[in-house]
Amino acid sequence: MLAIYNADAAARQLILAQHGLTEINQADRQHDIELGHLMLEVFDRHFQLPALPDDVDVFALAMELGDRVYARSVQLHDEITPRMAKEGMRVFDAYLGLYLPMFLVKRII
Repeated sequence: MLAIYNADAAARQLILAQHGLTEINQADRQHDIELGHLMLEVFDRHFQLPALPDDVDVFALAMELGDRVYARSVQLHDEITPRMAKEGMRVFDAYLGLYLPMFLVKRII
């Protein structure tokens, strides 16, 4: 996702800038939900996951939280700086770390 943001200034501004375009915000949120579901499927396919909450999509929320850091970088610097890209990943990892152990047991296939 970061590569898309950095390669396409228009996409970066539409998705991350504070513009008030509800349709774009809703589409971005839906995209985060879909990516969150895909990530959960990949993790669940390869690892034994602990019980996750039914009322919160933790993978999608982790993506949204990381996006907020990217958006802040765009507001401050008109781009996602390498430093803020790392911070976005730290936010993502830290949030998922509240639900996933540091080391996951690999599934036997």
